[in-house]
Amino acid sequence: MSRAPAPTTYIRKAETTLSGARILLSSGDADGACSRAYYAMFDAEHGGDLNKVQTLRELADYSGDPIGIDRAAWAVERAEAFVSAVKAAFGL
Repeated sequence: MSRAPAPTTYIRKAETTLSGARILLSSGDADGACSRAYYAMFDAEHGGDLNKVQTLRELADYSGDPIGIDRAAWAVERAEAFVSAVKAAFGL
């Protein structure tokens, strides 16, 4: 039986994904920013705002409805807080 990856593995992945969300947000890509924000939170394995960002990700990925840059900025902000909280919980 294989061991689960260390929490630091997930945090590194979440930070990389969050960096992508910031880049997409700064370039005005609200859909891409929401999608990456969701996955940053998913990678960190914590769920506070995950469902709300998931809804935005699904709209961004699967509908033709535009996501406003303000909603994308909220999603990236929540993902940043989310990843920080998980890092703190693991003392990283």
